[in-house]
Amino acid sequence: MGVKTTTPAKVLKVAVDKFVQLTSEVWKGFNRDARLYGASGDDSPPCKGDQTILVKIDGAGKYVAAGTLTVSRGAKPGEKIFYARDADAKIASKIAMLNDGSVKLEADGDADVVSKGAIATQSEGDTAFNSKKNMTTEAAEKNTVKGKDVEVNGDVKISGGSLECDGKASPTGTGCWCASRRRRKRENVVALPVGDNGAAHDDEKH
Repeated sequence: MGVKTTTPAKVLKVAVDKFVQLTSEVWKGFNRDARLYGASGDDSPPCKGDQTILVKIDGAGKYVAAGTLTVSRGAKPGEKIFYARDADAKIASKIAMLNDGSVKLEADGDADVVSKGAIATQSEGDTAFNSKKNMTTEAAEKNTVKGKDVEVNGDVKISGGSLECDGKASPTGTGCWCASRRRRKRENVVALPVGDNGAAHDDEKH
C-alpha cells in the first residue's frame, strides 16, 4: 500500500544543506523523504514534530513536501505574524504586522540591524530609546544631536577635545561647568578646555 497523491505526515528529521530535506512519518513504521518547497524568498525549515503535506510528483514514488501546518499565533484576518522557534519549537523571536497599522518586534536575544547604506527613522509622534543597561551612540565622523530643546539628565563626562557653546551659555550651580557672567557678556562663543581628568574646566574662578 503506497502513499496517496497528497497525504499529511509528521516531520521526524530535518536536514539543511543547499535545500531542506525532510524525513516524515506517514504512518507508524512508514517514512518518506521529501524536499521542502515554500514561498520564494522564505527560508523556514520546520521543527521536528510539525505536520507537513507530501505531494506525489511521479510514478516512481518521488514526493515533495508542500509546506507545513501552521499553528495560529493570534493573527486576525488581514494580519501577518512571522516567528522563529528554537529546537524545542518554542517561539524565540517574532514580528507582528497588525491590522491597526502597528508593527511589533519581540526577541529573546539580541536584535541587530546591519546596512551597507543609510538608515533613516522618522516618526510623527514621540520616539523613545530605553535601556535597562548601557547605551552607546558612535560615529566615525560627525555625530549631531538637534532639537528645539535638548535636555541632558545625569552626570556628563567629556574625554578629550573641547566643549564649545556657539551662542548663549547659561549654566547654573558652582561646578566647573559654570561660565562666568563676565565671560558670557564679553563673547558669544565659550570654549571650555577639557582637563586631564576628562572634565571641562573654566579659567576663571566663580
